[in-house]
Amino acid sequence: SIKQDALELLLLAIDLYPKDAALYESVGELYSKAGNKVKAIEFYKKALALDPNLENSKQMLEKFEQRP
Repeated sequence: SIKQDALELLLLAIDLYPKDAALYESVGELYSKAGNKVKAIEFYKKALALDPNLENSKQMLEKFEQRP
């Protein structure tokens, strides 16, 4: 599927550019849209560890923490 292809490309890009916070955020978005909360949180946290100013990652983590 297109989402799977996008995920594979983003993970490859992370291997090449492991300090690019936006890549981690994008993977978090894909996992979020796929309903994989655990993996989404993992990648949003990695993104914020690299760039604490990523507003979307902050908002998504807050959203996930509010849901049971």
